Amino acid sequence: MLARGDILDAVLVPLGNGAMLNGIARWLKAASPATRVIGVSSVGADAMEKSWRGGEPVICGSNITGE
Repeated sequence: MLARGDILDAVLVPLGNGAMLNGIARWLKAASPATRVIGVSSVGADAMEKSWRGGEPVICGSNITGE
């Protein structure tokens, strides 16, 4: 989309373990510094969010998502 000249206000990226978010954020900030990068996580898979907010690793049990 950026190659077509589109201007993006924000991009939502699945948080997961943070690796994909990191790579996408680094590339986007180089290609489009004004674009906000927002990490998102589902309610049933929020260990990374809880770890970040708590300042230490949090291990969550398995959850079934999509039901």
